[in-house]
Amino acid sequence: MASGAPYWGSMKFLENAVPPGIRAVCLLALAAGGCATGGTGGTSGFGPGSASNGSSASGTGGSSGSAGSTAGTTGSGSATATASGGSTAGTTSAGSTTAASTGAMCSRWRVDVPGSVLWDVEVGDDGTVYAAGLAGGTEAHVLALDPCDGAIVQEQKFIHGNHVRSELLALALSSDGLFVAGRTYPTDPESEGLYARLDPTTLELDWTSPLFGSLEKRDSISRMTLTPLGRVWMGGSVGAGANMRPWWVSGSTTGQGCGFGAGITVQAASVGLASDASAVYSIIDVAGGGVQIARFDPTCTCMCDPLSVSPVVDIGMANTAPQDIILSAGTLYGVGSALDDAMGIDHRTVGVAIDAATGSLLAQVTTNPTAKFDVDFGAVVGDGTLYVARTIGWDGANIDDTGAQGYLVAYDLPLTAGEVPAWEVPLMGVNGALKVARDSAGGAALYVTGVSAGQAVIVSCDPDGTCG
Repeated sequence: MASGAPYWGSMKFLENAVPPGIRAVCLLALAAGGCATGGTGGTSGFGPGSASNGSSASGTGGSSGSAGSTAGTTGSGSATATASGGSTAGTTSAGSTTAASTGAMCSRWRVDVPGSVLWDVEVGDDGTVYAAGLAGGTEAHVLALDPCDGAIVQEQKFIHGNHVRSELLALALSSDGLFVAGRTYPTDPESEGLYARLDPTTLELDWTSPLFGSLEKRDSISRMTLTPLGRVWMGGSVGAGANMRPWWVSGSTTGQGCGFGAGITVQAASVGLASDASAVYSIIDVAGGGVQIARFDPTCTCMCDPLSVSPVVDIGMANTAPQDIILSAGTLYGVGSALDDAMGIDHRTVGVAIDAATGSLLAQVTTNPTAKFDVDFGAVVGDGTLYVARTIGWDGANIDDTGAQGYLVAYDLPLTAGEVPAWEVPLMGVNGALKVARDSAGGAALYVTGVSAGQAVIVSCDPDGTCG
Protein backbone atom coordinates (compact mmCIF):
# COMPACT_ATOMS: atom_id res chain seq x y z
CA MET A 1 0.00 0.00 0.00
CA ALA A 2 1.28 3.45 -0.80
CA SER A 3 2.02 5.92 1.92
CA GLY A 4 1.40 9.63 1.86
CA ALA A 5 4.27 11.96 1.03
CA PRO A 6 6.35 12.93 4.06
CA TYR A 7 4.75 16.37 4.41
CA TRP A 8 1.31 17.88 4.85
CA GLY A 9 -0.29 18.97 1.59
CA SER A 10 -2.44 22.08 1.29
CA MET A 11 -4.86 20.39 -1.12
CA LYS A 12 -8.58 20.05 -0.50
CA PHE A 13 -10.07 16.56 -0.34
CA LEU A 14 -10.43 14.83 -3.65
CA GLU A 15 -13.87 14.56 -5.18
CA ASN A 16 -15.21 11.07 -4.91
CA ALA A 17 -16.55 8.75 -7.59
CA VAL A 18 -17.20 5.19 -6.46
CA PRO A 19 -19.25 2.40 -8.10
CA PRO A 20 -22.89 2.35 -6.95
CA GLY A 21 -22.47 -1.14 -5.50
CA ILE A 22 -20.45 0.26 -2.61
CA ARG A 23 -23.17 2.75 -1.72
CA ALA A 24 -25.29 -0.11 -0.38
CA VAL A 25 -22.71 -0.81 2.32
CA CYS A 26 -24.19 -0.19 5.77
CA LEU A 27 -21.74 0.46 8.56
CA LEU A 28 -22.21 0.55 12.35
CA ALA A 29 -20.38 3.73 13.33
CA LEU A 30 -23.35 5.93 12.58
CA ALA A 31 -23.73 8.96 10.38
CA ALA A 32 -23.01 12.28 12.03
CA GLY A 33 -24.25 15.85 11.64
CA GLY A 34 -24.71 19.26 13.32
CA CYS A 35 -24.94 23.10 13.12
CA ALA A 36 -23.33 25.10 10.29
CA THR A 37 -23.53 27.81 7.61
CA GLY A 38 -21.77 28.03 4.34
CA GLY A 39 -19.69 25.00 3.42
CA THR A 40 -19.93 21.91 1.37
CA GLY A 41 -18.95 18.35 1.89
CA GLY A 42 -20.05 14.72 1.78
CA THR A 43 -19.99 11.83 4.21
CA SER A 44 -20.81 8.22 4.83
CA GLY A 45 -20.28 5.64 7.54
CA PHE A 46 -21.35 2.51 9.39
CA GLY A 47 -24.42 2.33 11.51
CA PRO A 48 -27.98 3.24 12.27
CA GLY A 49 -27.39 6.07 9.87
CA SER A 50 -25.77 4.30 6.94
CA ALA A 51 -23.47 5.21 4.14
CA SER A 52 -20.48 4.47 2.04
CA ASN A 53 -18.30 6.19 -0.44
CA GLY A 54 -20.11 7.76 -3.35
CA SER A 55 -20.22 10.68 -5.72
CA SER A 56 -19.44 14.23 -4.68
CA ALA A 57 -22.19 16.40 -3.28
CA SER A 58 -22.52 19.99 -2.23
CA GLY A 59 -24.46 21.20 0.76
CA THR A 60 -25.04 24.01 3.17
CA GLY A 61 -22.84 24.76 6.10
CA GLY A 62 -24.72 25.97 9.10
CA SER A 63 -25.83 28.54 11.58
CA SER A 64 -24.73 28.59 15.18
CA GLY A 65 -26.63 26.73 17.85
CA SER A 66 -27.21 27.79 21.44
CA ALA A 67 -28.13 26.02 24.62
CA GLY A 68 -31.75 25.12 25.02
CA SER A 69 -33.56 24.45 28.24
CA THR A 70 -33.27 21.30 30.25
CA ALA A 71 -35.55 19.51 32.67
CA GLY A 72 -37.51 22.71 33.24
CA THR A 73 -34.58 25.16 33.41
CA THR A 74 -34.37 27.60 30.49
CA GLY A 75 -31.02 28.22 28.85
CA SER A 76 -29.99 30.76 26.23
CA GLY A 77 -31.89 29.03 23.47
CA SER A 78 -35.55 28.37 22.94
CA ALA A 79 -35.70 24.59 23.03
CA THR A 80 -36.65 22.40 25.96
CA ALA A 81 -35.73 18.95 27.09
CA THR A 82 -37.85 16.34 28.75
CA ALA A 83 -35.78 14.40 31.27
CA SER A 84 -36.37 11.37 33.41
CA GLY A 85 -34.23 9.77 36.07
CA GLY A 86 -32.78 6.32 35.99
CA SER A 87 -35.07 3.35 35.88
CA THR A 88 -33.11 0.71 34.03
CA ALA A 89 -32.37 -2.46 35.93
CA GLY A 90 -29.00 -3.63 34.68
CA THR A 91 -27.99 -7.23 35.25
CA THR A 92 -24.46 -7.55 36.62
CA SER A 93 -22.27 -10.64 36.75
CA ALA A 94 -18.89 -10.34 38.45
CA GLY A 95 -15.69 -12.27 37.85
CA SER A 96 -12.76 -12.84 40.16
CA THR A 97 -11.21 -9.99 42.13
CA THR A 98 -8.01 -8.29 41.01
CA ALA A 99 -5.50 -6.61 43.28
CA ALA A 100 -6.73 -3.21 44.44
CA SER A 101 -3.36 -1.67 43.62
CA THR A 102 -3.93 -2.29 39.92
CA GLY A 103 -6.53 0.48 39.73
CA ALA A 104 -10.15 1.43 40.19
CA MET A 105 -11.50 -1.85 38.82
CA CYS A 106 -11.60 -4.34 41.72
CA SER A 107 -13.38 -7.13 39.86
CA ARG A 108 -14.13 -8.15 36.30
CA TRP A 109 -17.79 -7.85 35.47
CA ARG A 110 -20.39 -7.70 32.76
CA VAL A 111 -23.54 -5.54 32.84
CA ASP A 112 -26.46 -6.13 30.49
CA VAL A 113 -28.72 -3.11 29.94
CA PRO A 114 -32.02 -4.31 28.46
CA GLY A 115 -33.78 -2.07 25.97
CA SER A 116 -30.71 0.08 25.27
CA VAL A 117 -27.84 0.40 22.83
CA LEU A 118 -24.73 2.15 24.18
CA TRP A 119 -22.53 3.65 21.48
CA ASP A 120 -19.75 5.24 23.51
CA VAL A 121 -17.92 4.73 26.81
CA GLU A 122 -15.45 6.86 28.81
CA VAL A 123 -13.83 6.75 32.25
CA GLY A 124 -13.73 9.66 34.70
CA ASP A 125 -10.73 10.68 36.78
CA ASP A 126 -12.31 8.97 39.81
CA GLY A 127 -12.76 5.72 37.87
CA THR A 128 -16.50 6.14 37.23
CA VAL A 129 -17.51 4.50 33.95
CA TYR A 130 -19.85 6.55 31.73
CA ALA A 131 -21.77 5.22 28.73
CA ALA A 132 -24.17 6.90 26.32
CA GLY A 133 -26.65 5.75 23.70
CA LEU A 134 -30.34 5.11 23.15
CA ALA A 135 -32.98 3.67 25.50
CA GLY A 136 -36.31 2.21 24.49
CA GLY A 137 -35.87 3.32 20.91
CA THR A 138 -36.72 6.95 21.75
CA GLU A 139 -34.69 8.40 24.65
CA ALA A 140 -31.12 9.61 24.89
CA HIS A 141 -29.49 7.49 27.60
CA VAL A 142 -26.53 8.19 29.89
CA LEU A 143 -25.27 5.81 32.58
CA ALA A 144 -22.69 6.11 35.35
CA LEU A 145 -21.36 2.78 36.66
CA ASP A 146 -19.28 1.77 39.66
CA PRO A 147 -15.91 0.53 38.34
CA CYS A 148 -15.68 -2.11 41.09
CA ASP A 149 -18.83 -4.09 40.38
CA GLY A 150 -20.58 -2.45 37.41
CA ALA A 151 -23.54 -1.28 39.47
CA ILE A 152 -25.47 1.57 37.82
CA VAL A 153 -25.04 4.45 40.29
CA GLN A 154 -26.67 7.23 38.24
CA GLU A 155 -28.81 7.29 35.11
CA GLN A 156 -30.41 9.91 32.90
CA LYS A 157 -32.86 9.57 30.02
CA PHE A 158 -34.19 12.51 28.05
CA ILE A 159 -35.73 13.68 24.80
CA HIS A 160 -34.85 17.13 23.52
CA GLY A 161 -37.76 19.55 23.54
CA ASN A 162 -40.97 18.16 22.06
CA HIS A 163 -39.07 15.94 19.66
CA VAL A 164 -40.12 12.36 19.02
CA ARG A 165 -36.68 10.80 19.58
CA SER A 166 -33.16 11.68 20.74
CA GLU A 167 -30.05 9.49 20.57
CA LEU A 168 -26.50 9.90 21.86
CA LEU A 169 -23.52 8.66 19.87
CA ALA A 170 -20.54 10.28 21.63
CA LEU A 171 -19.44 11.53 25.04
CA ALA A 172 -16.45 13.34 26.50
CA LEU A 173 -15.40 14.39 30.00
CA SER A 174 -13.61 17.46 31.29
CA SER A 175 -13.52 19.67 34.37
CA ASP A 176 -16.36 21.64 32.74
CA GLY A 177 -18.74 18.68 32.79
CA LEU A 178 -19.89 15.58 30.95
CA PHE A 179 -20.57 16.42 27.30
CA VAL A 180 -22.68 14.23 25.04
CA ALA A 181 -23.67 14.52 21.39
CA GLY A 182 -25.73 12.71 18.80
CA ARG A 183 -28.95 13.52 16.99
CA THR A 184 -32.53 14.42 17.76
CA TYR A 185 -35.66 14.00 15.65
CA PRO A 186 -38.32 16.76 15.53
CA THR A 187 -40.21 14.32 13.32
CA ASP A 188 -39.01 11.01 11.96
CA PRO A 189 -36.91 10.77 9.76
CA GLU A 190 -35.86 14.45 10.01
CA SER A 191 -32.94 14.89 12.39
CA GLU A 192 -30.79 17.63 13.88
CA GLY A 193 -27.50 17.38 15.68
CA LEU A 194 -27.74 17.23 19.47
CA TYR A 195 -25.26 18.65 21.98
CA ALA A 196 -25.75 18.55 25.76
CA ARG A 197 -23.96 18.84 29.08
CA LEU A 198 -24.65 16.95 32.30
CA ASP A 199 -23.32 17.11 35.82
CA PRO A 200 -20.93 14.12 35.99
CA THR A 201 -21.83 13.42 39.64
CA THR A 202 -25.63 13.51 39.48
CA LEU A 203 -26.18 13.25 35.70
CA GLU A 204 -28.60 16.16 35.96
CA LEU A 205 -28.95 17.98 32.65
CA ASP A 206 -27.39 21.45 32.50
CA TRP A 207 -28.64 22.16 28.98
CA THR A 208 -29.39 20.63 25.61
CA SER A 209 -28.66 22.37 22.32
CA PRO A 210 -29.96 21.45 18.84
CA LEU A 211 -27.47 21.78 15.98
CA PHE A 212 -28.81 22.64 12.54
CA GLY A 213 -26.70 21.62 9.57
CA SER A 214 -28.65 21.19 6.33
CA LEU A 215 -31.87 21.92 4.52
CA GLU A 216 -32.35 18.16 4.14
CA LYS A 217 -32.64 17.88 7.94
CA ARG A 218 -30.56 14.72 8.10
CA ASP A 219 -27.97 15.97 10.56
CA SER A 220 -26.04 13.97 13.15
CA ILE A 221 -22.96 14.09 15.41
CA SER A 222 -21.03 10.86 15.96
CA ARG A 223 -17.65 11.87 17.44
CA MET A 224 -16.30 14.53 19.77
CA THR A 225 -12.97 15.60 21.23
CA LEU A 226 -12.05 18.13 23.92
CA THR A 227 -9.19 20.44 23.06
CA PRO A 228 -6.67 21.51 25.72
CA LEU A 229 -7.83 25.10 25.11
CA GLY A 230 -11.42 24.47 26.14
CA ARG A 231 -13.27 24.00 22.84
CA VAL A 232 -15.48 20.96 22.23
CA TRP A 233 -15.04 19.77 18.64
CA MET A 234 -17.62 17.45 17.10
CA GLY A 235 -17.70 15.56 13.81
CA GLY A 236 -20.50 13.94 11.88
CA SER A 237 -22.54 14.33 8.73
CA VAL A 238 -25.34 16.22 7.08
CA GLY A 239 -27.57 15.03 4.25
CA ALA A 240 -28.54 11.49 3.35
CA GLY A 241 -27.66 8.80 0.82
CA ALA A 242 -25.59 10.11 -2.09
CA ASN A 243 -25.87 13.63 -0.62
CA MET A 244 -24.33 12.71 2.74
CA ARG A 245 -21.30 14.89 3.46
CA PRO A 246 -18.86 15.70 6.27
CA TRP A 247 -19.70 18.19 8.99
CA TRP A 248 -17.73 19.61 11.88
CA VAL A 249 -18.87 21.70 14.83
CA SER A 250 -16.72 23.83 17.11
CA GLY A 251 -18.61 24.16 20.38
CA SER A 252 -18.28 26.13 23.58
CA THR A 253 -18.63 24.51 26.98
CA THR A 254 -21.81 26.54 27.55
CA GLY A 255 -23.81 25.17 24.63
CA GLN A 256 -23.03 27.39 21.66
CA GLY A 257 -21.73 25.79 18.50
CA CYS A 258 -20.88 26.64 14.92
CA GLY A 259 -20.79 24.01 12.21
CA PHE A 260 -19.16 23.96 8.80
CA GLY A 261 -18.33 21.71 5.89
CA ALA A 262 -14.85 23.19 5.37
CA GLY A 263 -15.40 23.31 1.61
CA ILE A 264 -14.97 19.54 1.42
CA THR A 265 -17.06 17.98 -1.34
CA VAL A 266 -16.53 14.24 -0.98
CA GLN A 267 -19.19 11.83 0.16
CA ALA A 268 -17.11 10.45 3.00
CA ALA A 269 -17.32 9.97 6.74
CA SER A 270 -15.88 12.55 9.11
CA VAL A 271 -15.68 9.77 11.67
CA GLY A 272 -12.83 10.00 14.13
CA LEU A 273 -11.52 13.08 15.92
CA ALA A 274 -8.42 13.63 18.05
CA SER A 275 -6.73 16.77 19.31
CA ASP A 276 -3.75 18.30 21.04
CA ALA A 277 -2.69 21.89 21.70
CA SER A 278 -1.57 22.36 18.09
CA ALA A 279 -4.42 20.85 16.07
CA VAL A 280 -7.69 18.98 15.83
CA TYR A 281 -7.28 15.95 13.55
CA SER A 282 -10.12 14.39 11.55
CA ILE A 283 -9.93 11.30 9.36
CA ILE A 284 -12.01 11.00 6.17
CA ASP A 285 -12.27 8.30 3.51
CA VAL A 286 -11.88 9.36 -0.12
CA ALA A 287 -12.20 7.83 -3.57
CA GLY A 288 -10.33 4.65 -4.38
CA GLY A 289 -10.21 3.29 -0.85
CA GLY A 290 -7.84 5.80 0.68
CA VAL A 291 -8.05 8.16 3.65
CA GLN A 292 -6.88 11.67 4.33
CA ILE A 293 -6.44 13.55 7.58
CA ALA A 294 -7.41 17.20 7.98
CA ARG A 295 -5.75 19.40 10.60
CA PHE A 296 -7.78 22.26 12.06
CA ASP A 297 -6.84 25.13 14.36
CA PRO A 298 -8.14 24.03 17.79
CA THR A 299 -8.91 27.65 18.74
CA CYS A 300 -11.13 28.26 15.69
CA THR A 301 -14.74 28.97 16.68
CA CYS A 302 -16.59 29.11 13.33
CA MET A 303 -16.24 28.43 9.61
CA CYS A 304 -12.89 26.69 10.06
CA ASP A 305 -10.89 25.76 7.00
CA PRO A 306 -8.28 23.02 7.47
CA LEU A 307 -4.79 24.21 8.28
CA SER A 308 -3.65 21.42 5.97
CA VAL A 309 -4.74 18.11 4.52
CA SER A 310 -2.53 15.05 4.26
CA PRO A 311 -1.83 13.24 1.01
CA VAL A 312 -4.05 10.23 0.34
CA VAL A 313 -3.06 7.11 2.24
CA ASP A 314 -4.17 4.07 0.23
CA ILE A 315 -5.86 1.29 2.21
CA GLY A 316 -8.82 -0.58 0.69
CA MET A 317 -8.85 -1.08 -3.08
CA ALA A 318 -12.55 -0.18 -3.32
CA ASN A 319 -13.58 1.39 -0.03
CA THR A 320 -12.23 2.33 3.39
CA ALA A 321 -14.48 3.14 6.34
CA PRO A 322 -12.54 4.74 9.24
CA GLN A 323 -14.30 4.41 12.57
CA ASP A 324 -12.05 5.91 15.23
CA ILE A 325 -8.77 7.77 15.57
CA ILE A 326 -6.51 8.24 18.61
CA LEU A 327 -3.53 10.54 19.06
CA SER A 328 -0.64 9.27 21.17
CA ALA A 329 2.95 10.53 21.34
CA GLY A 330 2.79 12.22 17.94
CA THR A 331 1.21 9.26 16.15
CA LEU A 332 -2.38 8.96 14.96
CA TYR A 333 -3.81 5.46 15.24
CA GLY A 334 -6.87 4.88 13.08
CA VAL A 335 -9.13 1.82 12.98
CA GLY A 336 -11.99 0.73 10.75
CA SER A 337 -12.54 -1.60 7.82
CA ALA A 338 -11.61 -1.89 4.17
CA LEU A 339 -13.26 -3.44 1.12
CA ASP A 340 -11.22 -4.63 -1.86
CA ASP A 341 -14.02 -5.97 -4.11
CA ALA A 342 -16.44 -3.19 -5.04
CA MET A 343 -19.29 -5.63 -5.59
CA GLY A 344 -18.61 -7.80 -2.53
CA ILE A 345 -19.21 -7.59 1.23
CA ASP A 346 -15.95 -9.12 2.46
CA HIS A 347 -14.70 -6.28 4.66
CA ARG A 348 -11.42 -6.73 6.52
CA THR A 349 -10.34 -4.99 9.71
CA VAL A 350 -7.78 -2.22 9.33
CA GLY A 351 -5.49 -0.41 11.72
CA VAL A 352 -3.05 2.29 10.65
CA ALA A 353 -0.35 4.38 12.27
CA ILE A 354 0.09 7.83 10.69
CA ASP A 355 2.70 10.42 11.61
CA ALA A 356 0.72 13.38 12.96
CA ALA A 357 3.44 15.85 11.92
CA THR A 358 3.86 14.70 8.32
CA GLY A 359 0.70 12.80 7.45
CA SER A 360 2.73 9.84 6.18
CA LEU A 361 1.74 6.22 6.73
CA LEU A 362 3.98 4.48 9.25
CA ALA A 363 2.33 1.06 9.40
CA GLN A 364 -0.82 -0.84 8.51
CA VAL A 365 -2.27 -4.01 10.01
CA THR A 366 -5.23 -6.01 8.76
CA THR A 367 -7.17 -9.19 9.50
CA ASN A 368 -9.89 -10.95 7.52
CA PRO A 369 -11.27 -13.83 9.61
CA THR A 370 -14.65 -14.07 7.84
CA ALA A 371 -16.17 -13.36 4.42
CA LYS A 372 -18.62 -10.87 5.96
CA PHE A 373 -18.05 -7.55 7.75
CA ASP A 374 -14.99 -7.64 10.00
CA VAL A 375 -14.70 -4.18 11.55
CA ASP A 376 -12.61 -2.42 14.18
CA PHE A 377 -15.05 0.10 15.66
CA GLY A 378 -13.11 1.71 18.50
CA ALA A 379 -9.64 1.90 20.01
CA VAL A 380 -7.67 3.32 22.91
CA VAL A 381 -3.94 3.51 23.68
CA GLY A 382 -2.27 2.76 27.01
CA ASP A 383 1.00 1.39 28.40
CA GLY A 384 2.50 0.71 24.99
CA THR A 385 -0.57 -1.11 23.69
CA LEU A 386 -3.29 -0.34 21.16
CA TYR A 387 -6.55 -1.88 22.43
CA VAL A 388 -9.25 -2.41 19.79
CA ALA A 389 -12.99 -3.18 19.96
CA ARG A 390 -13.52 -5.58 17.06
CA THR A 391 -16.59 -7.20 15.51
CA ILE A 392 -16.27 -10.10 13.06
CA GLY A 393 -18.79 -11.98 10.95
CA TRP A 394 -21.33 -9.13 11.01
CA ASP A 395 -24.00 -9.06 8.31
CA GLY A 396 -23.51 -5.32 7.82
CA ALA A 397 -27.11 -4.37 8.46
CA ASN A 398 -28.64 -5.61 11.71
CA ILE A 399 -27.39 -4.63 15.12
CA ASP A 400 -29.07 -7.74 16.53
CA ASP A 401 -27.10 -10.08 14.23
CA THR A 402 -26.46 -12.93 16.66
CA GLY A 403 -24.09 -14.59 14.18
CA ALA A 404 -21.45 -11.92 14.76
CA GLN A 405 -18.81 -11.99 17.52
CA GLY A 406 -17.23 -9.17 19.52
CA TYR A 407 -13.56 -9.20 20.51
CA LEU A 408 -11.11 -7.17 22.55
CA VAL A 409 -7.79 -7.12 20.70
CA ALA A 410 -4.33 -5.83 21.67
CA TYR A 411 -1.43 -4.74 19.45
CA ASP A 412 2.02 -3.92 20.77
CA LEU A 413 3.28 -0.40 20.01
CA PRO A 414 4.89 0.98 18.01
CA LEU A 415 2.68 -0.58 15.35
CA THR A 416 4.66 -2.32 12.60
CA ALA A 417 3.55 -3.30 9.11
CA GLY A 418 1.79 -6.65 9.08
CA GLU A 419 1.92 -6.99 12.86
CA VAL A 420 -0.35 -9.66 14.34
CA PRO A 421 -2.23 -9.03 17.60
CA ALA A 422 -0.42 -9.71 20.85
CA TRP A 423 -3.70 -11.28 21.93
CA GLU A 424 -7.37 -11.29 20.97
CA VAL A 425 -10.12 -12.31 23.36
CA PRO A 426 -13.70 -13.20 22.35
CA LEU A 427 -16.20 -11.44 24.60
CA MET A 428 -18.56 -14.22 25.57
CA GLY A 429 -22.14 -13.64 24.47
CA VAL A 430 -21.24 -10.30 22.87
CA ASN A 431 -22.23 -10.09 19.20
CA GLY A 432 -20.63 -6.74 18.54
CA ALA A 433 -17.89 -4.74 20.30
CA LEU A 434 -18.37 -1.01 19.63
CA LYS A 435 -16.07 1.14 21.78
CA VAL A 436 -13.35 0.65 24.38
CA ALA A 437 -12.18 3.00 27.13
CA ARG A 438 -9.30 2.81 29.59
CA ASP A 439 -8.94 3.97 33.17
CA SER A 440 -5.70 5.88 32.59
CA ALA A 441 -5.75 7.46 36.05
CA GLY A 442 -6.62 4.45 38.13
CA GLY A 443 -4.60 1.56 36.80
CA ALA A 444 -5.36 0.52 33.23
CA ALA A 445 -8.71 -1.24 33.58
CA LEU A 446 -10.54 -1.51 30.24
CA TYR A 447 -14.26 -1.17 29.54
CA VAL A 448 -15.91 -2.33 26.33
CA THR A 449 -19.42 -1.43 25.23
CA GLY A 450 -21.21 -3.71 22.81
CA VAL A 451 -24.39 -5.51 21.90
CA SER A 452 -25.74 -8.90 22.87
CA ALA A 453 -28.75 -10.02 20.82
CA GLY A 454 -29.51 -6.36 20.15
CA GLN A 455 -29.23 -5.24 23.81
CA ALA A 456 -26.52 -3.13 25.37
CA VAL A 457 -23.71 -4.75 27.31
CA ILE A 458 -20.65 -3.32 29.10
CA VAL A 459 -17.73 -5.59 29.94
CA SER A 460 -14.76 -4.80 32.18
CA CYS A 461 -11.37 -6.32 31.42
CA ASP A 462 -7.87 -6.46 32.84
CA PRO A 463 -5.02 -5.14 30.64
CA ASP A 464 -4.07 -8.75 29.84
CA GLY A 465 -7.47 -9.44 28.26
CA THR A 466 -9.09 -11.21 31.21
CA CYS A 467 -12.71 -10.05 31.00
CA GLY A 468 -15.92 -10.41 32.96
